[in-house]
Amino acid sequence: MTSDAQISPKAQEFMANFPTDERRANFDKIDQLREMTREFYTAASERAIERHQLELSEIELGGIECDRIVSKVGGTAGGHLFYIFGGAFIVGDPFSDLPIIGA
Repeated sequence: MTSDAQISPKAQEFMANFPTDERRANFDKIDQLREMTREFYTAASERAIERHQLELSEIELGGIECDRIVSKVGGTAGGHLFYIFGGAFIVGDPFSDLPIIGA
């Protein structure tokens, strides 16, 4: 590993010794895992919709379909949140994150 003056020696040591798993990921059950994740978060997402009076709609930004989530309750910040869902590109979805987004 090359030295980087911006990274402490302790951090460099940690990264150099970080255990890795060279096994290939098995995606045979990815659809099942995604469904289980969705089921797990659905109740919390539905509570967030009610608690924060969220209004969900679909819009297009720059040719990309997006979810628009607006709280009818409003907040103290008075701004906008541009939320990009990553979900490790494996499981989850923006609906599952409504408890975070809505708050």
